[in-house]
Amino acid sequence: TIQGHFTNNQGTMNLFVQDGRVATLNAGHQASMIFNNLVDSATGFYKPLIKINNAQNLTKNKEHVLVRARNIDYNLVGVQGASYDNIFASNTNLQEQFKERLALYNNNNRMDICVVRKDNLNDIKACGMAIG
Repeated sequence: TIQGHFTNNQGTMNLFVQDGRVATLNAGHQASMIFNNLVDSATGFYKPLIKINNAQNLTKNKEHVLVRARNIDYNLVGVQGASYDNIFASNTNLQEQFKERLALYNNNNRMDICVVRKDNLNDIKACGMAIG
């Protein structure tokens, strides 16, 4: 738990699964997630902002909260005007892009991912199509 503000400025947060879950980072006020468009040439995926290790041990069909704060900002660096403050909910495109920076790993191998926001039917449909 962090009493004040938390900023992740393009660094990778390594989270580990324990007892089927990951610990939630609680920021008392503000959390800022700053990310870029760098792609890992080995995987073809964006370089992860949040890396969940041993993801095969996560409890299935359960919501896992990674970061909790009164306000979460998403900022894409290098792109003019690409900032999203969840109080105003004006740019869901940045939330979509942020989801692409979450990575699940089984041992040291990246797993294909599908991130679904709670009760979001569009995410569920997109994941269903991706899985087949």
